[in-house]
Amino acid sequence: MRTAFLLVADILGTLGCTSTILMRHPDGRVAECGGSYAFGLHSMSAAERDRDCVNDFQRQGFERAPK
Repeated sequence: MRTAFLLVADILGTLGCTSTILMRHPDGRVAECGGSYAFGLHSMSAAERDRDCVNDFQRQGFERAPK
């Protein structure tokens, strides 16, 4: 029983999600990055993927928009 509890606590401790990042272009187009769930080691790659998404859109002229 204790092992099962520790396993569940470990899984919940490594579960996370990234926040949604709204991007807006001066011509009115809107794009969205982030908002994905990540587990354990994948949480590091999710943050990197979101950062790459924002950088790609910024190169195209998009800027972060307030929520």
